[in-house]
Amino acid sequence: GWRLPTLHELLSLVDIRAYDPAIDRVAFPNTSWRLFWSSSRNAYDAGKAWVVSFYGGMAGANGILNPNQVRCVR
Repeated sequence: GWRLPTLHELLSLVDIRAYDPAIDRVAFPNTSWRLFWSSSRNAYDAGKAWVVSFYGGMAGANGILNPNQVRCVR
């Protein structure tokens, strides 16, 4: 079945040579610059999980009640 990627898996999609979005545009066309959820929870705050912004390829913790994008993996 489908699942959310871990933070490590999601960061592996970041292309540091690209910007807005920081991802391979051929492999992942029409990727939004918005935040994408990972399945990795924040160890210091149970109300947050890790997200990746494909605008610049940065990761950060975000409140789990916030609406963000998802990219599922198998």
